[in-house]
Amino acid sequence: MKPRLLLLPLVLMLYMAACKKTPGDSETVTFPRKLYISGMGAKGTLRIMTANGDITDPALKAKFLGVQQNYFNVALAPGDTSSITFLKRDTAVFNASKTKYEVYNNEGLFLFSSPDYRVNINGPGDVLYTFLQYTGQYISFPINNGTAYLAKEVDAGHGDYNTITLSVLAYKFTSGPYPAKYQMLAGSVYNEFNLSADLNLGKNDTLAVQGWTVTYKVRSR
Repeated sequence: MKPRLLLLPLVLMLYMAACKKTPGDSETVTFPRKLYISGMGAKGTLRIMTANGDITDPALKAKFLGVQQNYFNVALAPGDTSSITFLKRDTAVFNASKTKYEVYNNEGLFLFSSPDYRVNINGPGDVLYTFLQYTGQYISFPINNGTAYLAKEVDAGHGDYNTITLSVLAYKFTSGPYPAKYQMLAGSVYNEFNLSADLNLGKNDTLAVQGWTVTYKVRSR
């Protein structure tokens, strides 16, 4: 598992927070500091939402997930060596990548922002933008058919420089009448569901989400 955005055309508008002391800051922390994947688990229940309310019938839930249910069955593969390396307090890299993420740390909330605009989005009103708890900067630019958007990736986690629990949000979104205008997007992001969001789902829209956690720890020497 790689701690990065997966299969997601989302806009991410960065939640900027002032840096304050967090657990792990009261001790002397040396950098670089490497944390290794140590476990994962479910966080909350599967929700499937429509314009008319939530789908609660287990059979209907399973039918909607269909072949995309693998996104909702996150598992830690044997021998997984995924890691997060804090080069310094405000800079981190994932696994063996050389891409440096900016780290914003506010009382145990860690937000990792990509240095570039890498995510294709449909615009700031996209359902798959408004359902995120932590969002990041985006840019727009003209194209032949109108306007295109690109956004920064933002990953969210909680903890300190010894233990970080990344939030994972699996999703499946369908829109439009079948088959002429039907669209489907599925995947996962390292983010959380915005419970207060106005999703503005249309009559042909269905959104499934479920939270997970992935924990990384410093190894004892």
